[in-house]
Amino acid sequence: MPDVVTMADARAQRKVEALTAYRMVGTVRGACRLIHLHQDTWYKWKREDSNFASKIEDYRDIVADDLEEEAIRRAKNGSDLLMIFLLKGHKPEKYRERGTTNITVTSPVLESVFQRAAAVPLGPAIIDGVSDRPALEAQQPLHGSAGLGGEVPVQNEGGDVSAVRGDVAPERPTES
Repeated sequence: MPDVVTMADARAQRKVEALTAYRMVGTVRGACRLIHLHQDTWYKWKREDSNFASKIEDYRDIVADDLEEEAIRRAKNGSDLLMIFLLKGHKPEKYRERGTTNITVTSPVLESVFQRAAAVPLGPAIIDGVSDRPALEAQQPLHGSAGLGGEVPVQNEGGDVSAVRGDVAPERPTES
């Protein structure tokens, strides 16, 4: 007598195919495309079959582990960006973004620049066409742009600071 396949057996086999495809591809859309299953059917099975839903979660963890292994392999083979993300994920207490930065300045010129920059309010400079920093705008620029005629502070050998036009190189002492 030939084997009779019931609807329940066929549905169970389709669910196994769907889960296997999901495990291989890693996405619901990709799995459904691979086995020609409508995504609505996938989500219906997930809602109505707790065993199917549980297997999806198990496979999601396996897919995530596979992705992590591949990312680690690529990071070890030269992807600095992947390495950064993996370190932040694995050791966030050590590699997380920090909100503050401390800078130690030993140059009197740079110290002056940083002091002036620290005095600038952090709000927007112009709101509705009205400046909230008229006194700042009246000050000389902190530095100019080379080649555009701005002034750049330069420290000579004696430690004195002078402003030099950005498009003119400072004179060098000539040897006698």
